[in-house]
Amino acid sequence: MGTHQGKILDVNLTTGTTKTTTVEEGVLRKFIGGSGLGAKLFLDRVPPDADPLSGKNVLFLMAGPLGGTNFPTSSRLVACFKSPLTNIWGQASAGGSFAAELKRAGYDGIAISGASSKPVYLSIEDDKVEIKDAADLWGKDCYETTDILKERHGAKADMLEIGPAGENLVKFASILNGK
Repeated sequence: MGTHQGKILDVNLTTGTTKTTTVEEGVLRKFIGGSGLGAKLFLDRVPPDADPLSGKNVLFLMAGPLGGTNFPTSSRLVACFKSPLTNIWGQASAGGSFAAELKRAGYDGIAISGASSKPVYLSIEDDKVEIKDAADLWGKDCYETTDILKERHGAKADMLEIGPAGENLVKFASILNGK
């Protein structure tokens, strides 16, 4: 499978559960890395009539095909989703080390579905995956959130975070990759 892990971490915020889904090698070869695999999973899992801000939408955070390798500038992360702003396919790309850390944790991507009734965050430490209470982070900006989570999980922890715009469902809110 080359640089692929062959696994997606599925997170259901409605039920508060996580599971690992295996992706067939043929699918990994046909829909290469971040955007390609994200698009395939999006078309398979998100109903065309899904409201982008409903639990029927899925946010896919996908590592690029060379994420986690020593190839220069290869650690790309792609977020794929039905956009709340346009109501069609949305995609954003980021550098940094999150994609490499995701691969090191054993995943090609994370698929987040559902909606939590309270603020939560996802913690992945080695092979331990937990949905944790984030009430103390609610209302904080991304810089404050990063500082708090690094204090809680260690200075080397890597993270993605939203701020008040995402919490308040602003249609053009973004996800930050660390500071």
